[in-house]
This record gives sequence, structure tokens and C-alpha cells, in this order.
Amino acid sequence: MSRPRRAFTLLELLTVIAVLSLLLALLLPAVQNAREASRRARCQNNLRQFGLALQNYESAHRTFPPGAVPGGWSWAALILPQLDQTPLYSAIRFENNIDSASGHYGCGPEYFRLQAELPSGMNVPETFHCPSNPDSHSVYMPYIGVSGNWGPVGPPPSFGPGTAIPVFGNGMLYLCSRVRPRDVTDGMSTTLLLGETGDNSSALCGSSSGHRSAWKALVGNLAIPLDGDTYCYWSYHPGGAQFAFADGHVRFLSYSLDKSIQWALASRDGGEVVGEF
Repeated sequence: MSRPRRAFTLLELLTVIAVLSLLLALLLPAVQNAREASRRARCQNNLRQFGLALQNYESAHRTFPPGAVPGGWSWAALILPQLDQTPLYSAIRFENNIDSASGHYGCGPEYFRLQAELPSGMNVPETFHCPSNPDSHSVYMPYIGVSGNWGPVGPPPSFGPGTAIPVFGNGMLYLCSRVRPRDVTDGMSTTLLLGETGDNSSALCGSSSGHRSAWKALVGNLAIPLDGDTYCYWSYHPGGAQFAFADGHVRFLSYSLDKSIQWALASRDGGEVVGEF
């Protein structure tokens, strides 16, 4: 005669639940870290593609593209052929580049402008999205040009007539810029080209700070913005943001990076000596 099966006691059941809960608590952060590592790698690849496209543009035109042209179209639209997006480029009506009746420079973010321009069935490339952005429908492009620095070693900004948009920079991309490799006397490998920024730091345009959705200057902040601060480069990745350099390589820069190094990296011809960082 077989012996009856003994049921679990309440203590044994609670012990099993506690062990499973502990294992789950240990596993979830690892899963989240793995997912973020994958998203960060995809975001890094986006920046690498943009950097390569900007290099190819320079090879074809002997200059990097302007940060933007009067009316608002930026470097991101101008390099679409170099991103293998010639049909998108051909669909854009570049003459349709004034956003307001006053004739001020347009300030719509590139993704939004592209959406408005493209025929039905054509989509903005995924390259224009950071996969870590929790808002998958954001119209703000997370990658913007570095126009230079406005730190203690940088020049004061000058503005176009009737606008609050700077027309000069000591970096790589700004309004009507035409920067050539020979102009980058600080070295292509130590000069920032593009950086990450989040939605609320791209939401304003033509403000008194000279912010624009196509580029901004590094004003001494690589940090999570506080209290509506719109000056920062930052990202949805923990600990810092990714940047493409003028020579095409991409690197993650920590929020704790010394401010003097940030300013030195943002200028193309400041004469600063940047060591290991």
C-alpha cells in the first residue's frame, strides 16, 4: 500500500515564495541593465551613422554642412543622401523654410518638419530616435550639433537680425557654418561634433539663450537639467550622454567630466590641450 503524499506546510510555501522573490529581485536589475546596454548600443550606432554621413558630406563638398540654413532646415536634413535616404531628401521642399509670417528663422525640430514634408507612406528613419527615450512618439530629435562653447574660454554669441539664434560659433555646427577640417586646429579626435539631448531641452526655440533644436553651445553643463534648465546636453542613459567627435568616433561622456574639459572639447580652435579623460 502506497504512503499518502505529504502536503506542503505553510512555512515551506512561504520559504519557497521568499526564495523566488529574492531571485526575481536579483534578476530584474540584470535584465534592465542588459536592455539598457542594448538600447545604448543602438543609440551609439545612430550617432556613428550620423558622424559617418557628416564625414561623407565633407568628402563630397570639402566642408561640413551648415548647422542650419536660414529658414530652419538643419544638417540632419542636408545629409539625408549620405544616410542612404535620397528619396526623403528629394521629397523635401527646401524652399518651404519659413515658419512664421514675420520671416524669423524656422524652429521646428527636424523630425516634425520631416513629418510635415513627407508624402504618405514615407517615414522618418529610426536613426532619428534614441531607443532609450520613454516617449516613442517624440518629435524632438535627440542628436544636435555642437556649435562651440560659451564658457569662460568661449566667445560671446552674436545673433541674427530679428532673432535670438546665434550666427557664430567656435565649434563645428551653427547657423550657416562652413567648417573645413583644416579649421579644426584642436584636432578632429578631440573636437565634439554632435551630442545627445532630451526632449525638454529641445522644446524651446529662439529663446534668449540662443537655443535651437538643430544645435546648441556647451555652456558648461553636461548634466541632467534641473528646474527647466535648457542649456544642458544630457540623455536618457544613466550617468551621462554620448557624443560623436569630428573624426567620426563616438564616446560616452560622464556628467562628472571636468567642466574645463567639456569646454575644451566643444571648441575647434581654442588651443586647449586635452589629455586623458
